[in-house]
Amino acid sequence: MRLIILSISLALLFGCTSPRPSPKVQKPYRNLEAYKSGEWILLAESKSKNWYYDPKTLNAEEGGIVHFSLFWAPRTGAKPTLIKGVDPTIPANPTENSNADDEKAEFSEEFNTGAVGPYIQTIHCPGLHQLSEIPENGVCDVSHLGGYIPPNLKQGDPECWVPIKPKTAMLVIAGRVCGRPLPLQKTKNYFLYQEGQIPVLTGKQMTPSDSNKINSDPLNEAVFYEVFNNEYISLDSKNSVREMRVLYEPLAKKGMRTEDLLFKANCQSRTAAFYRPGAANPDLKPVGSPTSLTGVAFDRICGSHDNYMKQVKKYSN
Repeated sequence: MRLIILSISLALLFGCTSPRPSPKVQKPYRNLEAYKSGEWILLAESKSKNWYYDPKTLNAEEGGIVHFSLFWAPRTGAKPTLIKGVDPTIPANPTENSNADDEKAEFSEEFNTGAVGPYIQTIHCPGLHQLSEIPENGVCDVSHLGGYIPPNLKQGDPECWVPIKPKTAMLVIAGRVCGRPLPLQKTKNYFLYQEGQIPVLTGKQMTPSDSNKINSDPLNEAVFYEVFNNEYISLDSKNSVREMRVLYEPLAKKGMRTEDLLFKANCQSRTAAFYRPGAANPDLKPVGSPTSLTGVAFDRICGSHDNYMKQVKKYSN
């Protein structure tokens, strides 16, 4: 009876979503070819895993359903993310000299040491439910793809939509792709990029002494970039020159503060630049690696993401 009630509730929540089959699959699921075809950046961290996604695959349906390609790999201590970005404290678009092939070869080593995926991750933002599917055949296996087994779902259950459990990396992921509400406002900030890593403190609250240790460790100087309300403004009649607001938020860098930046891109010429509001018209430069901050920002504002981004005439307050 409990399973029947659960199935009815999920059907009402998600409409006419067909149950996903859950036949036996090779475990753990790992697809190196799918990994090689993507461009991966750090999305979230847990005590034992790093979660990476391909920003180009991010899209949204009406009703708050978001899809993207995702994989996770074991987290090895304080190892920083292997994806490198640029420093917007100097708001320009510097020449990016990193060798993408060498970077991906180094990253592949981590992928081969125990990664799971890539798979299609779907999140129902209003209801905080998630669905993980293998792209080749639509098979879902939450015990190995989602990272945990919900208490009310048995392995192999044909209904693969599951609630997102509190205090999990998936809840962090949902908060980032679904938007972080701003205090006393109706707007949200949406995750764009992370540099560095957040320190893992197990079994205790962060104390002032812990904060000092974080500040003294350059590997843990995490910086976040978020798109304000997923809005952009078109600056020309052809809608090829666009601009969006980006929040720069250092987690633990001494003397650094949260700052609003603007990102301007010419979608036709593939040039872009970060600059501070009120600054002179920026000199747009060629976009570098697709996994750099500039590359990810360019894809967000110029790429095809269905309903995820929205064009406005002026930014929301």
